[in-house]
Amino acid sequence: MSEKITRPNGTVYRPRHLRTQMIGNDDEPTAIVVFGTADQRDARALAEHDVRAMNIEWDYTDPAYAVASGLGEPVWWSRELSHFDDNQPVYRYKEDPERGAHGIRFHLVEVEALDELPSGRESDVPLWDEVADA
Repeated sequence: MSEKITRPNGTVYRPRHLRTQMIGNDDEPTAIVVFGTADQRDARALAEHDVRAMNIEWDYTDPAYAVASGLGEPVWWSRELSHFDDNQPVYRYKEDPERGAHGIRFHLVEVEALDELPSGRESDVPLWDEVADA
């Protein structure tokens, strides 16, 4: 990945890969962050793909979740260990524009069915599967 992103302090951040992180908890996710890109279109496509996968994996059907319409919010976050739950690490994210990873945060909305999308979704923004097949 060769994309260069300039930090607020003027230094250059070079992400190594794309990754997503759900925000909230298993019962009520509230947002998804796509780390490793500043491109809104690519980030939205990956976020939509991963939210649909989460709906299927966790059997969310009523309500299901979708990425809210509109632009995502740029964030600079670092991950730190919060605590352990059943011997599994639980992390939290903190604002860190000097050493954190760049991400784009999209809020999630509840929808009635997996195929329903929030109004205002840009029809020219493909789902991640369509991007991967191109």
